[in-house]
Amino acid sequence: RARVAAVVVALVAVPVLLVVVLRPLGVTAGPVPADWAVVACDVGQGDALVVRSGPRAAVVVDVGPAGAAAGSCLDDLGVERVDLLVLSHFHADHVGGLEAVLRGREVGRALVSPTAEPSAQAERVLGDLADAGVPVQVARPGETGATGTAGAGGTAGAAGAGGSGESVDDGASWEVLQAGPGDANDASVALLVRVAGLDVVALGDLEDAGQAALARTLGERGTGPVDVVKVAHHGSATQSDRLAQVLAPTVALVSSGENTYGHPTDRALDLYRGVGATVLRTDACGTVALVVRDDVLSAAGCG
Repeated sequence: RARVAAVVVALVAVPVLLVVVLRPLGVTAGPVPADWAVVACDVGQGDALVVRSGPRAAVVVDVGPAGAAAGSCLDDLGVERVDLLVLSHFHADHVGGLEAVLRGREVGRALVSPTAEPSAQAERVLGDLADAGVPVQVARPGETGATGTAGAGGTAGAAGAGGSGESVDDGASWEVLQAGPGDANDASVALLVRVAGLDVVALGDLEDAGQAALARTLGERGTGPVDVVKVAHHGSATQSDRLAQVLAPTVALVSSGENTYGHPTDRALDLYRGVGATVLRTDACGTVALVVRDDVLSAAGCG
């Protein structure tokens, strides 16, 4: 698990605020580091998580609501190829921005939720992926894959950002932790991605049943603690204490925007802070990025 230390700054022109992870002593304006490893794009009330898998490639989990926000974030990050596109479920705030993400980018393949609800929206999304020539698979628990050096089965070379031994450009590996059954939210694809020595877990919009099932699975296999969690359902009040305790992340990312649901809730924020996480919110910070240098995890964003 990466050690936590001071803020790092490099040059990619995506404006955000900078703060020291787990030591929020001050907030300073600055850009996303050029060697970013994980980015929670500011897409308003929705999700779009980007995990670097190559110099201009990424694993992308969800694409936010309708509009250009997710596509613009990928443009700003220099992502030209999406090695893996994961659509956790078919609600509009997770799949609405698909058109902008597909435009001008190659997509290796897509993983989608096994529950095709709402049906009209699922049909549209699947049609758009087919029109773009993107191979689509229904996500299955235990399914794994990798990209770049990780996908080739090689060992990581010297890190481009400081010699940690595993560079953000050495590729990423991933595993489907859970994918349905259930209603649309509880059928969210829960994904574990490993990049630059970080374990990143994305929870989609899992509700009570889905989070409880995942907590049991991870507890039985001894998974956790992890480095990063994308908190379920934009920080809604429906959060599993047990799942948060099992994951016990260093950083909890909450992706939300202006809404009438009260997201993120004090319940969610206090829960993850209570297990030792620094909580970084896109509604308060805009785009949030994480970077690893010399096995040190730092953040561009605010708590």
